[in-house]
Amino acid sequence: MMIILVAVARTSEWAAIRDAEAQALASAPDRAAAPAPSHMPDDVYVAGAALSEGESRQAMAGGSTRLLIETIGVDAPIQPVGLIEMEEGGRNYSQWQVPDDYAVGWHRTSAGLGSPGNIVLNGHNNAHGAVFRDLAGLGLGEEIVLVQDQQTFRYRVARRELLEENDQPLSVRLDNAKWIAPTPDERLTLISCWPYVGTTHRVIVIATPSDGD
Repeated sequence: MMIILVAVARTSEWAAIRDAEAQALASAPDRAAAPAPSHMPDDVYVAGAALSEGESRQAMAGGSTRLLIETIGVDAPIQPVGLIEMEEGGRNYSQWQVPDDYAVGWHRTSAGLGSPGNIVLNGHNNAHGAVFRDLAGLGLGEEIVLVQDQQTFRYRVARRELLEENDQPLSVRLDNAKWIAPTPDERLTLISCWPYVGTTHRVIVIATPSDGD
C-alpha cells in the first residue's frame, strides 16, 4: 500500500478543522533544531543509510520493536517496508510502501536504532488503523520512544514540517522527500499524510535523541 491515499470529498466541517489545524501548525515555533538534510541524492526515495542491506534488515525486524508516543496514544509494532516502482512523465522513481494494519513502517534502507543516521518511520493517518491519525498534533519537546529487545531509545520532537504533496509536480514531491534522506546526525523522522480528509499534505516530524533526560 502506498502512502498516497485516495482523497475523500470534504465537508465544510472537515474543511474548518483542516484550516484550524494548519493555522496552529504553521504558527508554532517548529524549527528549534534538526536542520533539513543538506544533500539530496538523485533518488531520495531509494537513498539509504550507511548500513548494509543485511544489517538494516535486522535493525528493526521482528514484532519486538515498538513505537510509543504517549501524548497521541500510539503504541504500535514496527514493520520493515520496501519500495514499489513508479513512473510519471517518463521518469521512473520509487515509492515507499506503508503497513496496511495498525503498525508503523520502517524504511528498511534507513538507519537502525542507536546508529548515526536518519531512522524513517511512516504510517497511515485515516486508513488501516490510522496509527498516525494525530501525528500533526505533536508539539516540540514531546517524547517519542522506541523499544526493542528490552532496550529503550528516547527522542524528543525538534522540528515539524507541513508540506503540500498532492497535485504537486514531481520535482516538488522529490524535494519533500529530502526529509527521508540519510543524515550524518542521529535522528528519527516520522511521516504521514494530512489532513484526515483530503490527505493533500505530508506531515514530517523530526525528533532527536533526548540524551537520557
